Amino acid sequence: MINEKRVYHMTQMARYEQNKARHDEHIGSYFRSDYISGRLLESFFCATIAYAIILGLYCIYHFEEIMVTVYSEEVMRFVSSAVVFYLVFTAVYLLFTLLIYYRRYKHAVQDLKLYYIALRKLSDEYEEEEQE
Repeated sequence: MINEKRVYHMTQMARYEQNKARHDEHIGSYFRSDYISGRLLESFFCATIAYAIILGLYCIYHFEEIMVTVYSEEVMRFVSSAVVFYLVFTAVYLLFTLLIYYRRYKHAVQDLKLYYIALRKLSDEYEEEEQE
């Protein structure tokens, strides 16, 4: 006899397996600190490259002003402000990265736990049916 409740649970589990299970298992295979630190390191390099591009475009656009700054010996002020903007930009970028990947990890692990609980319930239901 077909148990409609069991079929519903199996359908939900199959939908999860097709859509998110592989991605969640990949995330869940890491420790939280390893996963987040890896993403932070990757984001640090991306932020550095992005800032270099932005700084390069700024220098091209304001080339005359920069040349006047160079000849007036106010280079240190320009460099120090560029470094401060870099630090602020990178800190904000890494903060958003931390929040986003912490949340992704938490949801992936939570979804995996729910999936394994559902799998265990389904297995228990089959065992109870066999015993009857």
